[in-house]
Amino acid sequence: MKENEFVYIQQVYEGLNQSTVAVGILSVVKVLAVGFLIFNFVMLYWKDSAENTQRSSTAGLSFSSLSKYIISVLLVLFSTQILSFLDSFLLLIDQKFIEISPPNMPIPLANYSVEEVDSDGWDLLKTAGLKLLNPLGFVYEFAAFVITFLVWLLDLFIFPLFLAERFFLLMVMRVFFPVVITFSVLEKFQDLQIRFYKLYIGVWLIVPALFLVNIFINKTYEVFPKIFNTSGGTDNMNDTFLKLGASIFILLLKFKLYSVARNHVLKMFS
Repeated sequence: MKENEFVYIQQVYEGLNQSTVAVGILSVVKVLAVGFLIFNFVMLYWKDSAENTQRSSTAGLSFSSLSKYIISVLLVLFSTQILSFLDSFLLLIDQKFIEISPPNMPIPLANYSVEEVDSDGWDLLKTAGLKLLNPLGFVYEFAAFVITFLVWLLDLFIFPLFLAERFFLLMVMRVFFPVVITFSVLEKFQDLQIRFYKLYIGVWLIVPALFLVNIFINKTYEVFPKIFNTSGGTDNMNDTFLKLGASIFILLLKFKLYSVARNHVLKMFS
């Protein structure tokens, strides 16, 4: 199940990166970044020429300064290819974790029984009468079914939610990567490009951390067999209540651990 979710959202991510709008935005950002580099290079050249004139020196810009700007321009022009090359390696990590990741924890749905009756009208009236004599039990049974169904539905969407967030962050970082390269030529932001690569890898590693959470959640689920599995010695209403409470607890625990894993990974690489 998670493999299908991952492949679908990844295809959306790749489709957006290859769309006309994304390519156009990246082209504009690259043009602005290259323009800033050329402008900054010219200003630096004039400043260096003025200083050399005052010192009666004919020396121009140093080779290291010139090469730094040339390399920065090339990095801006090929920024998309650089990140795509990095993606190809980091994607292998995701695929390995998909292979070992367990499926979604099977949150049990409360049994909302629809009793089968014969076509005989007397049996039908008798069943309806029993339901009317115990309206609270009927309402509780129906409410438990609705709540557990909502919990089960939310559990299905938690992983795709965090997965979509990861790919959205990657898409935003791809757009601003040329700007990061441009500012990294300035003395105050020389480490900006290294920090960007670290954060980019950290965003990619969010999903492997979520897979580890899934493994932990499934192990936690195995600790509660008496809660999730109906035992013959318990009252049906109490058993339904225990399963409902355990399902809500597991769902909240998964959401909490997903948030902690995401924040911790980003903190480590930021």
